[in-house]
Amino acid sequence: MNIGLIFYSRTGNTKKASEKLIEKLQSHAEHVESIEILHEKKLGFFGAARLAMKEEHPPIMNAEMDLNKFDRLIIATPVWASRPAPYVYTFLDQNSLTREIKTGVFLTSGGSNEKQQKPQEIFRENLKNYKLNLISTSLIFQMNKGIIKDGTQHIDAFINELLSES
Repeated sequence: MNIGLIFYSRTGNTKKASEKLIEKLQSHAEHVESIEILHEKKLGFFGAARLAMKEEHPPIMNAEMDLNKFDRLIIATPVWASRPAPYVYTFLDQNSLTREIKTGVFLTSGGSNEKQQKPQEIFRENLKNYKLNLISTSLIFQMNKGIIKDGTQHIDAFINELLSES
């Protein structure tokens, strides 16, 4: 099985969480490819929050990738102002799928996992615009300076659902 893990990370927290997930995935898949979305202009905390609230699709540097080569996808984003980082949408806009792909999502945030239900719902709703067959389980990692404080207890259930045939 060929898995693509697409993520955006402004501060490095989502990158660190993605690395943790990749460690677990490598024992279950033939190939796991990590794809970091690269912004054209790095924003500060308030600029990032403003961008997320406006739901704009800002420019990125690494577009034009063939996502159709993957059997499964995982999309990861930090939460900004209770919304997913909009760079993820820019990436998906520029990399259209020709077929539906089973996909898992995860979010990272400094806030408690209980407070991330609204951003998770927004993210899942917005992803309906793409050819993604979203699994019902989502991961939410509470982060603090590159350290996962909460959420790792759900990794196995997430991987099992993502890799299941149904």
